Amino acid sequence: MLSCDNGWYYRDGSCYFFGNSAETFEDSRISCHALGSLLVVINGADEQAYLEGFLGQTDHFYIGLERVGETTSWLWDDSSELWYSNWGLGEPSNDGGDEDCGHLNPGGKWNDISCTTQLNYVCEKSAGT
Repeated sequence: MLSCDNGWYYRDGSCYFFGNSAETFEDSRISCHALGSLLVVINGADEQAYLEGFLGQTDHFYIGLERVGETTSWLWDDSSELWYSNWGLGEPSNDGGDEDCGHLNPGGKWNDISCTTQLNYVCEKSAGT
């Protein structure tokens, strides 16, 4: 039987951890890696809906999505390409030319934001036995 560590939430073979300390994108990534996980990679509408169930009225969480250089391409923390997205209207906008990291808004839509902004984060790893 698959299970998750204490403080993690199980869904479909994956475990999710919601970091409740505001950190930059890179520090969030480091925190997830230290827990043996990655920043969450959202692979479809079902996973998106599951994560939205944890969002409160004011919650913003980094997801493992980062712009590749000066391009319009985005990669996940596991280096996979973006093929499913849930961007908010007009996003990604790259306002100010430095919005290179993705996060979940309280309504569950994705937004690009400066990677130095301090937000909570979501980690994901495979469930253990």
